[in-house]
Amino acid sequence: MVRIGTEPVEQKMAVVIPQAAILADAGGDYVYTVDSGNVAQQQRIKLGSEIGTMQEVLEGLKKGDRIIVQGVQYVRSGVKVKPIEVSVDGTKTPAELASVSQADMDLANPVSPDKSGKNGKSW
Repeated sequence: MVRIGTEPVEQKMAVVIPQAAILADAGGDYVYTVDSGNVAQQQRIKLGSEIGTMQEVLEGLKKGDRIIVQGVQYVRSGVKVKPIEVSVDGTKTPAELASVSQADMDLANPVSPDKSGKNGKSW
């Protein structure tokens, strides 16, 4: 007979975000959030534990905040964006996929302007 002992595991609720959304500068870590008017705002955060490709956020975000994950290098505070919402695992429903236009995809996957600036993209 073998007796195995276990210790109770503490479970806690946490805000976690994809690491791809996190930016840093001399002031620390931050993300861009999207407000109800679809305007991007820089939000300073305090990070906790790394969980695979996700990162725990201890301060600065709350459940339900919308953050920009793709194209963060093209975003600035105060800029109006056209978000394409996805779940935490990156999935979308068929109805959501059907509602995404080519213009939405261009905004979600921006291309840097060419040196002449004639490719029609504006930032």
